[in-house]
Amino acid sequence: MKNIIILILILLGIDSHINAQDPKEIKVIAIYGDTQDNTAIHQKIAKHILSYHPQLVIHTGDEVNRGNKQKQWTSFNNIISDLMKSALYFPVPGNHENEAKLYYSNFNLPEPRKWYFYQNKNLLFLFINSNLDFKKSSPQYAYFSKILEEKSKTASYVIAIFHHPPFTTGSRQKKFSQLRKTLVPLFEKYHISAVFNGHIHAFEHSVVKSIDYVITGGGGGPLHPQRFDSPYSKKYYAGYNFCILTISADKILVNVYDEKNHPIYNFEILARKLN
Repeated sequence: MKNIIILILILLGIDSHINAQDPKEIKVIAIYGDTQDNTAIHQKIAKHILSYHPQLVIHTGDEVNRGNKQKQWTSFNNIISDLMKSALYFPVPGNHENEAKLYYSNFNLPEPRKWYFYQNKNLLFLFINSNLDFKKSSPQYAYFSKILEEKSKTASYVIAIFHHPPFTTGSRQKKFSQLRKTLVPLFEKYHISAVFNGHIHAFEHSVVKSIDYVITGGGGGPLHPQRFDSPYSKKYYAGYNFCILTISADKILVNVYDEKNHPIYNFEILARKLN
């Protein structure tokens, strides 16, 4: 039946990219981003990720270099095809997707699709679209405020994923400061666990008011050196990278690897204290 549905969608010109079945309990997660059009590095990283048998794979944006080019999406899909067969694959759009229709037709995303959440047992994920309006008066801000109010109280881990980082020592951009004024106070209000971003083509781990801010944008785009120092920044690595998260009841162990699968850094995200 599933094959028939996929065939119908293909005939209609829609690439369904139906994910693997929703796992009962997620124990291993892979997160990476900014693959753009560097197929050689993306292929290496995808192969290494597959060896860890994640049940959930997250892409932090800039999946391709030009979001309106079907040829680039075809190449991207070929690289992630084995991951899609064995794991849920949840992306957020980067600036290179430019809100292209091909991005949304390429993935089978939860509603409302431009932004969404996903929950599995004690894990709550917020997939935010940092390309769109995120002011306090925006529909997106209202959506995630409601999700956090309703669902964060019983979640051991609350993790936000979006493309542009609020905190980084790799660049200074106006959008970063806007995020610090809008989304960061919301994260702090609900004491979320961690934030994962891309956009900066490097790895960086920062801690601000007990929230871990992680940039994993080393999936293939031209690498970015560190530009300045910050007391928040714990580690900056200007190389290709991906993250493997191993979940337990009291902590998440985050291991960071380079494109050769060599370990470069690790840290822990502690479970939230629930009332």
